[in-house]
Amino acid sequence: MPPVNPASNPAALRILLLLAILSVPTLAGCQVLNADYTLSGNETALATCFTLATDNITLDCNGYSINVTGATVFPSVDVNARNTTIRNCMVRDTNTTNVAMGAIRLTLNANQTTILNTNISTIGRYALYVLSGANNFTNVNATTTTQGSYGSYFLSSSNNYIKDSIFTKTATGSSYVIYWYNGDQNTFDNVTVNGSSPAAAKYGAYLYGFTNGAITGGNYRSYNLQALWFQGGSNFNTLRNITVNTSNTNAAHGIVFDTSTNNNVFDSTLNGTGVNIYIQNSAGYNWLENLTLNSTASSGIYAQSTLGVSDYNTINNVTAVALNYPVSFFQSSSNNNVTNSTLNSTANHAFYASGATTGNLFMSNTFTSRLSGGAANAVHFAASSSSNNIFRNNTIYSPTSYGIKYPHPEGPAAVAAGFRLRAKVGFLVGG
Repeated sequence: MPPVNPASNPAALRILLLLAILSVPTLAGCQVLNADYTLSGNETALATCFTLATDNITLDCNGYSINVTGATVFPSVDVNARNTTIRNCMVRDTNTTNVAMGAIRLTLNANQTTILNTNISTIGRYALYVLSGANNFTNVNATTTTQGSYGSYFLSSSNNYIKDSIFTKTATGSSYVIYWYNGDQNTFDNVTVNGSSPAAAKYGAYLYGFTNGAITGGNYRSYNLQALWFQGGSNFNTLRNITVNTSNTNAAHGIVFDTSTNNNVFDSTLNGTGVNIYIQNSAGYNWLENLTLNSTASSGIYAQSTLGVSDYNTINNVTAVALNYPVSFFQSSSNNNVTNSTLNSTANHAFYASGATTGNLFMSNTFTSRLSGGAANAVHFAASSSSNNIFRNNTIYSPTSYGIKYPHPEGPAAVAAGFRLRAKVGFLVGG
């Protein structure tokens, strides 16, 4: 009798598919995995429950939970192989021992891991501890209540893709929701980083040596501290269509570029109590465009050159409302372009330059200072050494003070053709 061709026999094909499904073992009890497994119930352990030890295997929790309760230094789920998948899991680690380990650990051997549709909750450790790269995290909800420093930790991890995921940290003690130390070409796509719990000061995502990254969509929140902090040569990143919220103090900054250059922020909204975008310490060549900024206790964009110049930044089509300065160049930030922007201060100068600020272009902007009963100029250059700045087609509104203060001797010629002025006093230039 000739063999049955499943392609021509639907009944035979269904039988083969059923046999294939039944051939995947249903796991009972924690162990080292060397083949695909599907859970049939909840699992509880005092230490590591599962170790994925063979390439190309899948742990499907099938909606069940993995509960680790012991005071162990080992992860709840340990991945020590390539191209593995963890999906449909609830990993609960109630270990209160504050150790440098994740509920799920991806070792150096665990490249190309996929974690899908998985919830992670921890008390005394990280949710994710990632030492490998080229991983995919989709629909991951990671919540940590530990008093330790980090929610999820990534070390020298590149080429990762994180999509539709939520990272949350609620705890006492200053801490980070995500701590990423060195990595290239990582992508955040519609990620929420939530450090807004008022239990203590929290950073949202701290990214050190994080280069050529793409952060698109999503929400980033922090309490008392930075929501997104790029430091240590975190260069050539693009942030687009994100929302940032900070709360509680004027030190709760939205995005900080610190010793990091050539970064872009496009089409985004930032609200908070601190500086919305803080550029400092040799952090130049950044492009900020199509932004809506609102700072209730500080400034919109603040470029500072205390430990190295933060020059050659482009600010275009920005609408900023701030208690202090919608845009400020602190000390000697120079050669920046500010164009097509609407800058409104509720209690201070709309633009403020504290030091020798030179070679900047201001074109097609509206500067408004609305301080009631005080002396706040719409545009204020504090240093007489500020020079070679170009003004074109700007509008100033300053009902209580000078429209522009520009003490350099070139002031009258520089500003006369560059502003349409509605101010109580007018210009203070050339002295």
